Amino acid sequence: MPRRPERRIRIDYVPGVRPRAVPPDEATTPVSPNSPAPSETFIVFSTDPGANANPFAILEPSTRRRLRLIRLKALDEDGAAAAAFLEVFYGQTPPNPGVTTSVQYSLPNSTVAKGTWTEGAGDADADAHDELDEGFGANRGDGDGPDDAATYWSAASSASGDLELGIENITDPGHDTGHTIRVRAQITDSFSAPEFTIVLKKDSTGATIASKQITMSDLDEWATITWDLTSAEAAGIDDYADLRITIDPHLGASSGRSLDISAIEMQILNPAQHTERADATKLIDILHIPISGEDATRTWAKSAGPRGRLDEALYGRWRAAPSASYIFIIEFTEEN
Repeated sequence: MPRRPERRIRIDYVPGVRPRAVPPDEATTPVSPNSPAPSETFIVFSTDPGANANPFAILEPSTRRRLRLIRLKALDEDGAAAAAFLEVFYGQTPPNPGVTTSVQYSLPNSTVAKGTWTEGAGDADADAHDELDEGFGANRGDGDGPDDAATYWSAASSASGDLELGIENITDPGHDTGHTIRVRAQITDSFSAPEFTIVLKKDSTGATIASKQITMSDLDEWATITWDLTSAEAAGIDDYADLRITIDPHLGASSGRSLDISAIEMQILNPAQHTERADATKLIDILHIPISGEDATRTWAKSAGPRGRLDEALYGRWRAAPSASYIFIIEFTEEN
């Protein structure tokens, strides 16, 4: 009887980043012979030294599906000097422990510098931040979203200099994804593209962390500019309580042109984290990874591995920060 072809897919996973599918011909680790047909799949992911003890999502099932495990394998990649322990369990995805919402918003709360920017509309004081702090939605600023011409600041030329605003402190999310900066802007006459640059800086030193040049598609119309930071850009943030946002206009000499800004915010998505550690029925296994290139493997018979509930994700949690890098292989199926 001919052997049924194996269906294999490898996914490289980094906590906080959605898994990336890799073509089957790149998958180098064989699928377990216990794998039931027809939907066996495995993922490969790695962790870095010093990872914290917060739970992290390893794998989420497809919508309205359940995960069933076939094999857990952990390998010491670097030759660790000490053993490590990883708890693996199922769970839902509530917000971070100690954080009341899964999203953080930071709005302007100080005016660091404003060059010769002028107040187009507002309370007529010397500060710019209090005209630009309404946020981009209800219950996250001084208002229910950008109010455009009701409160804004304006630059007439490149000579206006930078508008630099301190922003509210943010709790470090512990990851480098889900970082977004929004700016509500209007330009009355384009000089040349790009019309301005958004710069994220370290507030205490003014050092640039990341920047993005912006070209407006329409004149004389308010528009929301959304800048999703890359993981590399977000990784440059070393203190979430020490940030400022700068708007640098590129308008040439003054000749009736203006760049108007009415709102600025930074948004951080918190990682989904599991809080049911005390529920013994959720704990699948504790992988004990030995030292010096050794591995630990846990395998279940076909259709007998631990199965999660509908839409329940698989999580991991270090009992203590690992001292080396580890590679994990998790083989699983999805069921109705």
